[in-house]
Amino acid sequence: GRGEYSVELTKRAGVTLGLDVRHEADFLIVKKITDGLVQEWNGANPGQTVAVSDAIVEVNNARGKFDLVTESRKSGPLRIVFLRNAAGKSRGSGSSRPVS
Repeated sequence: GRGEYSVELTKRAGVTLGLDVRHEADFLIVKKITDGLVQEWNGANPGQTVAVSDAIVEVNNARGKFDLVTESRKSGPLRIVFLRNAAGKSRGSGSSRPVS
């Protein structure tokens, strides 16, 4: 899809993803990035960094009703598909006003 990009992480024991997220209808919005795998990814992939307000739309090929918490607790490969700047596009955001 447009604006989507995938991030391939390897989950290691004792290392967290380092994401604070907000639950939306069928995806998660990144609210904050803390120490962890995503920050490591950002440092190593400056052209494809995960950013606040991006959405997680798929985890390990599960889309819609995935369980990020469960998946991210497993060791091994973790493939996450993000949607760029989804927070600005999501319905129900408090800042949207009708265009006159």
